[in-house]
Amino acid sequence: MNKLFSIFAGIVLTAALAGAADPAKPADKGVLPKMSQTKATGLYKVGETITFTITGLPANAEFLISFDGDKTANAKKKVKSDASGTISVSTKLGRPGFVRCAVSGKGIQRVVLGAGAEPEKIRGSRPMPADFEKYWADEKAALDKVPLAPEIKPFGKSDPKAKVHVFAVTVPCPGSKTPVRGYLALPANAKAKSLPALLSVHAAGVRSSGVPSGYAGMGFIAFDFNAHGIEDGQPREYYQKMRNTVLKDYYRSGVGDRKTLYFHGMFLRLYRALQFIKSRPEWNGKVLVVTGSSQGGMQSIAAAGLDPQVTMIAAHVPAGCDHGGAAVGRDPGWPRYAGVPAYKKDPEKVLADADYIDCVNFARLIRNARVFISTGFIDTTCSSASVFAAFNEMPTANKTMFTLPDTAHGTTVRPAMKVSQPMIREEAKR
Repeated sequence: MNKLFSIFAGIVLTAALAGAADPAKPADKGVLPKMSQTKATGLYKVGETITFTITGLPANAEFLISFDGDKTANAKKKVKSDASGTISVSTKLGRPGFVRCAVSGKGIQRVVLGAGAEPEKIRGSRPMPADFEKYWADEKAALDKVPLAPEIKPFGKSDPKAKVHVFAVTVPCPGSKTPVRGYLALPANAKAKSLPALLSVHAAGVRSSGVPSGYAGMGFIAFDFNAHGIEDGQPREYYQKMRNTVLKDYYRSGVGDRKTLYFHGMFLRLYRALQFIKSRPEWNGKVLVVTGSSQGGMQSIAAAGLDPQVTMIAAHVPAGCDHGGAAVGRDPGWPRYAGVPAYKKDPEKVLADADYIDCVNFARLIRNARVFISTGFIDTTCSSASVFAAFNEMPTANKTMFTLPDTAHGTTVRPAMKVSQPMIREEAKR
């Protein structure tokens, strides 16, 4: 590991960037102020004063300053800029966690910057269920008993000179309402037991699988499968209809039973996809990578928890972490079950079921895999607190956390991939 960036239990990369307009909010008309903080890394000690400075504001005007994230720092107040158009405000965190500072008001665009206090000490908000490992061992055993019987068809035009061959794949998945569906890409003329394997998993939404030719070009057996087991390669209208009907708000469906929660079926398909790619005669039996962003990051963590043969994950802004965070005053990760009606009636029942699909618990089973995770401190979809809760629970010693204090959910991934992609290439050669 690069000692230069060594912090906490893994590696933390940071960037000294100014505050950014919050992409989660529509941009207000007006000037774009700049925000900075005491430490460019955005990392502090618990109880240490964190000062945010906003410049480029209209002079002698009032603005709303909001702090949110951890309950120990949440606050709102109106502050007047000085004659130079500057405001300095301070806060602190009373325990390990994160805070976001936002400035909004007339004549400016909203700007947000984040900071964390000893995030290496954040832990999952709930204990692992005593039967968590047995529960998933039983689910996997049921799948193991059923032959894969994949349907594999050539995809695209046949070209004997092509460097990559692509196939459309369907794999039955008992226990799930739908099969695994995706595209398999193989380097041409691949020999038996010669190639590393990679699964590419999808972020939230409803879409077709993609063709992972790029990863095949890197020398992987590459399989990209859609999150829902739906038909691939359909017109846009097909996926739009699915979004508006059977898959509308799928991420919060099935509350009331741990086996009907939507992600239970998704994780069964995930495990089936792992079974499939490992069954390929070209797999070298040594390297198995899973990568994705958001919901795909969630699946990446779950994959390494479900299957000890996964050797590396690159999980960008992972969802599905620390569902019980809201109960202890922290931001939980998407899909935030605290927002479903059933939570108001019986929060413990909702959280007890969600424990079985919580990536904090899957993280607790990752003992040997190489792990790369990224988070942006102003991410309100998959909060940094929830991501660190999972990261810190991982027993594996080979883990890397990539952080940026001024990026949100979508804007973290591209810079993080510039770091993770070379690591994936390196893993392929192992």
